[in-house]
Amino acid sequence: MRLTLLSLAVLGSLTLVSCKPVPKEQATKAFIKELHLHFNNLNNEGQARKDELRKADAKLGLITATGSIYSTYLFDENAFVVFDYRCKTCETKLIIYSAETQYLCPSCGHCPYVQHGANFNRKESPCKLCLGTDGKPKEPNPTLITKEAFEGAKASVKPMFELTQENTAKPLIATVRYVRRQWAYDTRGVVDISQKVVERASVDMNYIPTDAQGVGRAPGFHRLDSTFVGEMEFEYRSGDIAVRWRRPEEAVRPWKDLKGNQ
Repeated sequence: MRLTLLSLAVLGSLTLVSCKPVPKEQATKAFIKELHLHFNNLNNEGQARKDELRKADAKLGLITATGSIYSTYLFDENAFVVFDYRCKTCETKLIIYSAETQYLCPSCGHCPYVQHGANFNRKESPCKLCLGTDGKPKEPNPTLITKEAFEGAKASVKPMFELTQENTAKPLIATVRYVRRQWAYDTRGVVDISQKVVERASVDMNYIPTDAQGVGRAPGFHRLDSTFVGEMEFEYRSGDIAVRWRRPEEAVRPWKDLKGNQ
């Protein structure tokens, strides 16, 4: 009897140990890992759609329809999204996502983070204040695009990953913000792009048409059609995530084409 009671006591102790909540840091890392897998899967679906759109059926003579679209997704747990930031030149309200640096205001074509003088040439875009020594729009001073700087400008700054329920004895809950880009198929391949676009958007080089001096490739390129910021709430339970709710995506006005700097 004593041996039985001792065995039951040991079993009960092991059960309590196994039910002990995992540390918050460990659970949060696992949560974020699953979120990256979620958005990577969405990007893989977009890549598959892009590949499918590029296939032409030689026998039937099918070609990809101009305007056919696919989407790519950006999520960075260390980044933030800025809403209702007013351009210091024209007062236009902008949406800015810190995972990438955006240079010129889509409304006035000048750097939205610095105050221009009263006599500057508004029609000259970008103006001398916005240009670097290489004659191209210069990257903003890092101190002007920090979370604190945007908050000081009375903009609404929200993290891309915001843990709202962190008690690991329960399912973790987080609000997640992301950027979705919608790409359209351009059969003429007339859109100029830069190396930075290729790097940031993970564009397949085979899809980029070359000029007359380059190696000949079939025409057609998926150009950036529009950009959206979305917000969703995820629940993390036992290694799996589930969407609790989502808000309608908000369109982001296209920032001015920087040619060699976008």
